[in-house]
Amino acid sequence: MNIPAPPKTKPRDPLGRSVQDAIYLGLHRMMQHLPVGLVSACGAHVGWFIVRRYKQKALAQARLNLARLKPELSPDEIEALCERLYRHIGRLFFEFACLTRLLPQGRITILGADHLKAATAQGPTLIIYLHTGNWEVTAPVMQKIGQKFSDIYEPLQNEVELRIANEMRESFGVDLLPPGAAGARPALRRLQAGGCIAIFCDELRNDKIMAPFFDRPPHTKGNLAMAARLARRSGARIVIGYCVRKEGCAFETHFLPALQLTQQAETRPAEDHVVLGDVIRLNALIEPIIRTHLDQWYYADNEF
Repeated sequence: MNIPAPPKTKPRDPLGRSVQDAIYLGLHRMMQHLPVGLVSACGAHVGWFIVRRYKQKALAQARLNLARLKPELSPDEIEALCERLYRHIGRLFFEFACLTRLLPQGRITILGADHLKAATAQGPTLIIYLHTGNWEVTAPVMQKIGQKFSDIYEPLQNEVELRIANEMRESFGVDLLPPGAAGARPALRRLQAGGCIAIFCDELRNDKIMAPFFDRPPHTKGNLAMAARLARRSGARIVIGYCVRKEGCAFETHFLPALQLTQQAETRPAEDHVVLGDVIRLNALIEPIIRTHLDQWYYADNEF
């Protein structure tokens, strides 16, 4: 399939970063008072407009990635997939303003909550979550089912977007832990005390996708390896969780049956070859989910 490579030059940004941030923050405050469906629909239009007008490099990379992962699709089908992706991403950012209203309006269906409850009833639990659908609905869902948890969050590059996201997470009682190695030690302490931790394992570092592997060699440098080490050190059960957008601004959250990497907590860190085996096993669980929902995967336009 003849998909053009991403352009090497970045289009000029018509507005300064600070002006964009002020506009985004003002829109966010305004949209908190508008109908949920209208806010989400506006996000879809804005998302697709912005990527075509100002984000040609990201759009070209998305075309390449999707063509690589879906070789059976025609160029027109790839383009349609890209449009769905960026309309979804536009909705996602606008929906930050509506998160407190989604559950009361019946816009979130919770599937597999019994799997999570059964795991946490037996001891420490580590939720491996994915950047599909609107993953931010996890916080109100966990509050709804009465499950306290700590979140090793993935930082957004934009400070205003990160501020809005963390304000919303904290309003639902989420205990936020720093990303990367800084969050590992407090996360382990919480797990060893019988708590519940959530960590995103489809991640981006230095503009490269760390996981899923997508037929690349597996490694032990990312959050999948951190999750494996935390689970082995604490004896935690692992639950895979993800969200899927249905129609418009409606979602399903899924919690899969728990698995355990070892029957006993290990007092010393596992050897690298053991962790690598765990990582391969975990990747085999999350990669098919992401491949199925590429038009809702936040990192679909990043290099891998």
